[in-house]
Amino acid sequence: MPDSDPIAVLRRYIDAVNAGDLEAMAAEIGAGFVHHSGAGDLDIDGVRRGLAYYRTAFPDLLYDVEEMLVVDGGHAVIARWTIRGTHEGPFSGSGPTHRTIASPGLSLHRIVDGRIVEDWEYGDDLAVLSDLGFRIEPPEVVEAPAAG
Repeated sequence: MPDSDPIAVLRRYIDAVNAGDLEAMAAEIGAGFVHHSGAGDLDIDGVRRGLAYYRTAFPDLLYDVEEMLVVDGGHAVIARWTIRGTHEGPFSGSGPTHRTIASPGLSLHRIVDGRIVEDWEYGDDLAVLSDLGFRIEPPEVVEAPAAG
């Protein structure tokens, strides 16, 4: 029977992500799992692909968890973390910059019967791009035709 301590469930999941252990990560996932993030709504296979992409770009990728809090009567856990890594592979159209990233984020994980069945992840993607030296430029302004 799965461990019912929601903090322990999430800790095992994050430890597996940090180790790049996709099988151990998947072992903490329940049926019908959905991950909601800027990448859209992903199932476990989508999360695996996303993690593989990030670990190729940042081989030392690490979720440094600052705090976890049980909410919703023990059915969910909020985690506050900073994702850290060194850019050593292709990412967002750029080759390795060898720069480090440190991007804060929050995630909410819904847990049923000792398994994560749904989560929402909110990270500071602009901080990652800024850490890598990307420049954000405003779009070119197009003047509207004069009314007439």
